[in-house]
Amino acid sequence: MLFQRQADSPPRALPRGTVSFIAAQSLSNGFTAIEILALSWLTLAPQQMGLPPHYFAAITGALFLPFLVVGPLYGRIAARWGANFLWRTCLVGEAAACSLFGAAILLFGMPDYLVVVLYALSIGALQAIEVPSRQTSLMNHLEDSFATGYAAFTATSRGISAVAPLAGGALIALLPIGSVFLVNAASFGLVFFVALKFFDPEVAEAAGGKAGGGAGGPSPSAILFPVLVMGFCIGALGYQFPVTNLLSLDRLSVTGSMAFGVISAAVAVGGILGPWLGAKLSGARSLCAVVAIFGACELLMGASDQLVVYCAFALVCGAAYSSFTVASMGFVRSTTSGNDRARWVGMLSTVTIGCVPVGTLLVGGLAVIGSEMTLMLPAALCMAAGGISYLLLWSKRASTLPLSPGEEK
Repeated sequence: MLFQRQADSPPRALPRGTVSFIAAQSLSNGFTAIEILALSWLTLAPQQMGLPPHYFAAITGALFLPFLVVGPLYGRIAARWGANFLWRTCLVGEAAACSLFGAAILLFGMPDYLVVVLYALSIGALQAIEVPSRQTSLMNHLEDSFATGYAAFTATSRGISAVAPLAGGALIALLPIGSVFLVNAASFGLVFFVALKFFDPEVAEAAGGKAGGGAGGPSPSAILFPVLVMGFCIGALGYQFPVTNLLSLDRLSVTGSMAFGVISAAVAVGGILGPWLGAKLSGARSLCAVVAIFGACELLMGASDQLVVYCAFALVCGAAYSSFTVASMGFVRSTTSGNDRARWVGMLSTVTIGCVPVGTLLVGGLAVIGSEMTLMLPAALCMAAGGISYLLLWSKRASTLPLSPGEEK
């Protein structure tokens, strides 16, 4: 069977305080999405800086590119300082940076463009450490309930982020632009205090040293390298829907923001449903199948000229992507331990987040050939990555490795 379910086991309760953490962190992620919207408004709006679009592209690159630098080094950084300490320190740093930037706008008016780029670079650098630190801390703390807890966090976060643009538009309209950054700073502070109450650093670090794959199996490098390749194909190349959906409107014979909103909503709904599937999948073959299904549906999106059919496949793609996000993290948790776990979490963040600007450039280049190619070529790569990884993992007898903590090999 390609898809395997976890063996029947008693329900695992989430540790005390998990719901509060999920709510606070998801809210913070939503405000971060609003902050990106505020940065675009600050840069592009005629009543603000009024700069051409490529200026905002540089700001977006400053937010994402630090993941390319920090991700491969994160294992060593975490070994030196510990994931919990890094996570909390970065939350304080993000709150301070947002507060200073927002206060400066309110007190001194419009900042120089270079100041905005430096601010984006500092936030990107902090998040490049904060994101893998948070994921590693969750792996170590939630232990046997990681799959359920991470699925709940991912689904909640995606749901809030889906409505963030609407809330962001209202905030920007009602408040001075600098106040939006102060609100985001408050959200980072909220997560910091919830994390202080929720996480016991000694327990979490000890769990990180104990949990992991069993002895006698394939090495983590042999198992996880195909996962990184699939993560790059589905995260950096395949999941470029804000660009590809906009380029596909002419082929679908629809125009206007309403049609674009409907397609985006279909992807968002899939993103909310997918994590629960990812929490239940078990086995490396399931992970490969999810990537291949994503590629097949994206290929059909590129071939479709009907809005309803396009949206149906977009929903499946959104579900497959978020399912891969949860399942891949569960796979890392169940096959690694200690500092090795932090290293692979950092590498996965590099290929799924840090390489997004690279994928955007590649997809933008494909648009010269035709809008359907922006979907079809990444789709073909995802299908190939899923199939080849399936064969590689099968050859290493890794197809029965667990994806979810608590399930024994």
